[in-house]
Amino acid sequence: NFDMQELWRPCVPQLKLRIYQFGRLLHRKLPVLEAHFAEIGVTPDFFASQWFLTLMSYNLPLDLLVRVWDVLVIDGWKTIFRVGISLLKIFKSELMEMGLEELSRFFRHNKLSVAQQDLLRESFFNC
Repeated sequence: NFDMQELWRPCVPQLKLRIYQFGRLLHRKLPVLEAHFAEIGVTPDFFASQWFLTLMSYNLPLDLLVRVWDVLVIDGWKTIFRVGISLLKIFKSELMEMGLEELSRFFRHNKLSVAQQDLLRESFFNC
């Protein structure tokens, strides 16, 4: 079920649910990165809420975004989970070196430049 309007209800319960689910996936798939984030005081809502609210449009270049949206229409929310985890995997070594301020700049002020084939392969074939 892919119901965007539920994200925008008062108190955003569906966004909170998606962030919680993403946090559990992060714990399972990337425990070392999750521990680093916890050490510097970063929780998944710090970066993932923007991913869910904008369907990745703020962070991905257009050519890659349209490919992700093609899959999103078919597979729904799990696409955003897969792409989010894959982005973290791809950038893991850089993220592990960053503190809070650098992470803020990384997630909020950059289009995440990644090779299209790398992100798609990681998101849909290596999850």
